[in-house]
Amino acid sequence: VDELDQFYARGAHRLALAARDRELLPQLEGFLSAVEAGVEALVREALSGSGASETAIRLVIVMMSFSVWSQLRKLDLPPEEIAALRLGLLECSLRTVRGG
Repeated sequence: VDELDQFYARGAHRLALAARDRELLPQLEGFLSAVEAGVEALVREALSGSGASETAIRLVIVMMSFSVWSQLRKLDLPPEEIAALRLGLLECSLRTVRGG
C-alpha cells in the first residue's frame, strides 16, 4: 500500500491525464498497461505463498488501482489516513473472498 501510494502521489497528475486520454493515443494505452502490469506483478508477489485465490488476487489488484486511489483522495484526508483506509478495505475484501 505504501509503495503504490507513493508512486501514485508522485505521478498523480500525469496518470490522471493519461487515463483521461487513454483511448485517444495508443502510446498512453501502452504506458497505462505497463503501469497496470506493474501493479499486478507487485500484488501477485506480495500475495505469493499466502494461499490467496485467483479471485482474491484480482480483487486486490482492483483495490490497488490508480482509479481507486484517486477516488479515495477525493475524501480530502491526510495520506496516512487514506493508506489506513486502503489497508482496511483490502483486509475486509480478502476476508470476504475467503469466506470469513
